[in-house]
Amino acid sequence: MNPLRRLWHELNGKLDALLRGLDTVNPRLDRAIGEAQAARAECAALRTRLATLEQAVRDAAERAASERTQQTDPGPALDALKEEADAMRRENVSLAEGIAGLHASATDVLSRLDGLPDRFDAAQARIERLDVHTLEPVRTGLERLRRALGRIEARQSEGGPLERSAFQVFSQDGEDGLLWHLAQLVPPERRRFVEFGVEDYAEANSRFLLTDGGWSGLVLDGSEENIERLRESLLYWQHNLKAEQAFVTRENINALLTAHGMTGELGYLSIDIDGNDYWVWEAISSVDPWIVSVEFNWRFGPERAVTVPYRPDFVRQSAHPSWLYFGASLAALERLGTRKGYALVAVSPSAVNAFFVRRDILPPELPARTARELWRTGRFSEFHDSTGRMVKLSEEAQQELVLSLPLTAID
Repeated sequence: MNPLRRLWHELNGKLDALLRGLDTVNPRLDRAIGEAQAARAECAALRTRLATLEQAVRDAAERAASERTQQTDPGPALDALKEEADAMRRENVSLAEGIAGLHASATDVLSRLDGLPDRFDAAQARIERLDVHTLEPVRTGLERLRRALGRIEARQSEGGPLERSAFQVFSQDGEDGLLWHLAQLVPPERRRFVEFGVEDYAEANSRFLLTDGGWSGLVLDGSEENIERLRESLLYWQHNLKAEQAFVTRENINALLTAHGMTGELGYLSIDIDGNDYWVWEAISSVDPWIVSVEFNWRFGPERAVTVPYRPDFVRQSAHPSWLYFGASLAALERLGTRKGYALVAVSPSAVNAFFVRRDILPPELPARTARELWRTGRFSEFHDSTGRMVKLSEEAQQELVLSLPLTAID
């Protein structure tokens, strides 16, 4: 059997055994809690009955005393009271024994409950050991398979049209293939990249170039937690990659690039910050990339050249509850690219990223395209309602929503 497949089966076996163990713990915990609650309720009921009986005994004694003072021969009445008192004492003894039994049962249930946290801690420790020692080799093996499939798809797309070269290894949807194809058509003199808005780099446009193309690069993200997670990964230490935390704005982008050694010729620049993408690309002057990809918002349509107004602190999730108000239209990015000397050549299959190539290196087999030609509606449902839940919304309704919000027109 293939070692990876054998490891996978072993992992499944361990996970199944662990889940079976947890499955037995959960019903027992539910039963124990139920027994404890029932015991408490029955104890409370017995205490109430006992208090009632004690009061009845006191009342009977008072009646007997009263009758002794009023009758010279209490006789039958006193005998009846004695019998009633004896019956109450017997029931009292029986109730006391029942309460003692229930108390013992409740104590046993509570002792069993006391031991459950330790058992859950032990189960959690087993899960953590399973993740560190068993899942990591599986993840590594699966990543190798993904990269191998990517290389196969890259060879199969050689010589074909750009629009048919899209494939996914680490990117969101097809950007790996488009970028690989462009890098073969216009091979950069310096195989360096810059990508920002990468989160923890698990999903990224430049990662396949890093792992299988021999590229080096710099990645930026606004979250320190994301950057720390990347720095702790094997990927970070196995490749020529720098990762820095920074919230990118048009005021700081050139200083950030210069501070981290990124100036002059650059093979690839990826901008995906869910907001000020247009304004940041417009501001960049410290690097001269051969290939550029920029996220666009398809909801603005194929012809309107618009973008969200610039705000240095723009965050998509708080800019509007829908999460749909961000970025720029494809037409706006096409106009900006033209001013900066770039030709629009492709968009990703999911209508998320637009690709540009510098016009001075544009080969004849790579024609410039227009926003009207390449625009399409997106695949992904991203609308959030007022409670924060993701909800399906028609394309028309999405477009109507974003076009009703403040926008800046691009000449």
